[in-house]
Parts: sequence; C-alpha cells; structure tokens
Amino acid sequence: MPPIKGLDKVTGWTSDQALSARARPASLMVLGGGAVGCELAQAYAGFGVTVTLVEAATQLVSGEDAAMAAELATALRGSNIDVRLGAEIKAMETTGGGQARALLDGGPVVETEQVILAAGRTPATAGLGLDAIGITPTDTGALAVDPRCRVERQDHVWAAGDVTGIAPYTHGANYQAQVVTHNLLGGNRVADYRAIPRVVYTHPPMASTGMTTEQARDDGIDVIIATMDMAQLARTATDGAAGGLLILVADRARQVLIGAAAVGPGADEWISEASVAIRASIPLKTLADVVHPFPTFAQAYEVPLRELAAQLA
Repeated sequence: MPPIKGLDKVTGWTSDQALSARARPASLMVLGGGAVGCELAQAYAGFGVTVTLVEAATQLVSGEDAAMAAELATALRGSNIDVRLGAEIKAMETTGGGQARALLDGGPVVETEQVILAAGRTPATAGLGLDAIGITPTDTGALAVDPRCRVERQDHVWAAGDVTGIAPYTHGANYQAQVVTHNLLGGNRVADYRAIPRVVYTHPPMASTGMTTEQARDDGIDVIIATMDMAQLARTATDGAAGGLLILVADRARQVLIGAAAVGPGADEWISEASVAIRASIPLKTLADVVHPFPTFAQAYEVPLRELAAQLA
C-alpha cells in the first residue's frame, strides 16, 4: 500500500484483482506509471473505460531512457488515457456518491469509480520466519543472492524471481530458476544479467535491454549512441503502423553494443537481436554487416548500427 493518506478508505484493486474483475467500471485511476500500470491503463481504456494514469515521477517507467518513456506516454495518450506525470497525490477520500477522489499536489482533483494500485509492490518475505535460519531481507523485503542465485551467507537456501530484486520479469525469474536448478544438480552456473530484456506490453510495446545511456555514463563508459525513426521503415508503411523509435548505445572503447531501447510494433520480439549482440559482445562492424529480410521491423537496426560503426573509423 503506497503511503498516501486516505488510500485505505477508497475502493482499490491490486493488479491481480484488476485482471480478474467481473465488472467494468465507468472510470478508473491507475496509481503508478511502471510496466503494470501502463499495461492495465491501456487495456481498460480499450474497453471504453475513462482512464487516468497518475505517476509522481516526471516520466513513465522510471529508470528507462527518457526519450523512450516520452514515446510511450504519447502512445498511451493516443489511446485516450489521461496521463498525469509529476503528479503527487496528497490524499485520497471517498465522495458521497461512492467515488474515489484524489487530491493532487498543484493539480486538479480527480474523481473516479475505481482505483488500481500499480505501485509499491514489494516481496512478501515478512512473517516467514527467515530470521530463524539467519536470513535478513533487505529494506525492500528482497533476498540478496550471489551470482549463483544462492542467498548470501547461506549454504542451502536459493532464490529466484522477484524476491531477489533482480530482473523482475517472468522471463527473469525463469532464467534464475534455470541457474538454481543447474547448481542444485551439481553444476557451477553463474547468472549474467547484462542483457535481460525489459518489456512493457502496451500497443505498441516498449522494449529495452542492457544499459541506458545514463547508466553507461554513470559507469564511466565512453558512450556513443545512434537512433532510428521507425516511421522511415518500409514495413511501417505496409502495415500502416504509427512508427516508433529505436536507440542503440555502444561502448566506444570496446566497440560493442551495450544497450538498446525501442517503442514500436513488435519491439518485444526483435529486441532479442540486441540482447544476443550484447551478451556475445559481437563487434559493431560485424553487426553493421548483418542483412535483414525486407520488409521487416528488424531493419530498424541497420542504419543506426552503420552510424555507430562509422564513428569508430
């Protein structure tokens, strides 16, 4: 439960309840602009519900590239969603008609029939008795694990999934489960999180992998970047799609790709090409020489990869 005054007094759904609800509200407010909040907001808007998405940060999907977040916000607004960024809720209350009313700091009041809590979810490790075996969760409730997915300072306790606080996606949990299984059977497998895809399943989807430009610069990497407007692709024209944006991030010294992010049709599928390139440290000049079938959205890689390779000349 996010620390908002009066929130416990209004009718609120968790994301699980929002996905299994039998009734469709006339209006809905989504608290939180992360992946789940964006996905549920667009899904309900598609059913004709009046949706307001409220995010306290100045961009959606905090931690991702700001340009990508802006593209996603444009897509959601195009789905008739009222996206409120930098909107901190001071308090929530119930109206006489049973509506929920949100009092925003410096903004207009929002009244809605239903509220979805899509922020503040943490691992449910409290009350499990972990202290009895010497395990102390982090401040967020997560269990710190070593590179082999074994809980730190434990010989026989392993963890996989959101409880680790790493790669909080279904495919991230599946990957960690494979690492744990391999090691339980006597192997010595180490997890590599450099290129775990991060996807927001909106329409169009937002997908990213590896490092953002900001993360790379914070790590002291000499970064070079290139972008592609997907409206320029032949496949965008043949499909009548709205286009999108691709950003590629490379390490000048190592001459390899270290990050990619995209908003566009099928991005959740073709982002995997960047994941393979990052994981295998394929040289940029090799990537720039890859031929893609025509017409496909994966051709979006070709121009920016050639631009990155040219910057190394």
